[in-house]
Amino acid sequence: MSASTPTPAPALTRRERIGWYAYDFANSAFHQATGAVFAPLLLDELAMDRAWKLAGGGENGQNLSMAA
Repeated sequence: MSASTPTPAPALTRRERIGWYAYDFANSAFHQATGAVFAPLLLDELAMDRAWKLAGGGENGQNLSMAA
């Protein structure tokens, strides 16, 4: 068996690096925008469910008796 050393991949060209930078910038912006939109909605729903359960209600307060 002959042990051959693997040849390193050629360095990226300036054009390829700029393409990867643009891809990373767009990908980061996408994740930040979707997180900013959906995280508050998710947290609100989880907080409401937890509040109803702590108040003695069932799912969305179905069994909660409100005394007037």
